[in-house]
Amino acid sequence: MCAGDFNELLKSLEKWGGSNKSQAQMQLFREVVDECGFIDLGFVGSQFTWQKHFADGHSIWERLDRALANNEWMLRFAESRVHLLSVTSSDHSPLWIRPKSLDLPCFAKPFRFEEMWLSNKGCIEVVEAVWSSQEGLDPSVRVVQKIEKCGKELTYWSKIHFGNVRSELNLKRRLLIEPEKEALQSGDNSRVRSLKADINDLLDKESRMWLQRSKVLWAKNGDQNSNYFHRRATQRYRKNSIVNIRTSEGQ
Repeated sequence: MCAGDFNELLKSLEKWGGSNKSQAQMQLFREVVDECGFIDLGFVGSQFTWQKHFADGHSIWERLDRALANNEWMLRFAESRVHLLSVTSSDHSPLWIRPKSLDLPCFAKPFRFEEMWLSNKGCIEVVEAVWSSQEGLDPSVRVVQKIEKCGKELTYWSKIHFGNVRSELNLKRRLLIEPEKEALQSGDNSRVRSLKADINDLLDKESRMWLQRSKVLWAKNGDQNSNYFHRRATQRYRKNSIVNIRTSEGQ
């Protein structure tokens, strides 16, 4: 994480009063942030962190202070909040950063069809088997029951054929270390090629999984930038989380 007074703006909305900020200068700052893989953690409180008041009555407000974090930080502390504190002894507002992991409430997961299942023909076979079964119930009830049964059967099938993709991927990567050493000594790289084929298959599944969760509909299939999709999915969790609720009385 990188936080403090950057003395730069990311967009024109981060300034009120005074002359307009150079678009080229803001673009350079945006490029640096992107190059570092940083995400702006946002803020709680006033949108401006710096202010200057002149004797002629006009004032300038700018958001010069901010907290930026990379993907690793976001994965560990997805629920972090940056509070802007009020102070009169400085023209900059202090940043109070509260690192916090994303604590999701414990509840039964709703069924979610995974797009990566389509890479295995067994998925279609499970759906066809459930849908072709005969049930002696009212047609409207039968459809609902088949949908529920299909979800249960696919979930069970997925545990057997897909398991935990991330855990499997980490395991295969660890297993690859020794075969690579052996290949250097013996000249036989068959195990290396086999494990790398498995890893590429898992990477494809992981990419599909995070692509679906990130809702980046314009991304092309085959892009294996899973960190980017993971970051987008984490941002969705932050955006959708409810920190507090205010009543009609303002409490």
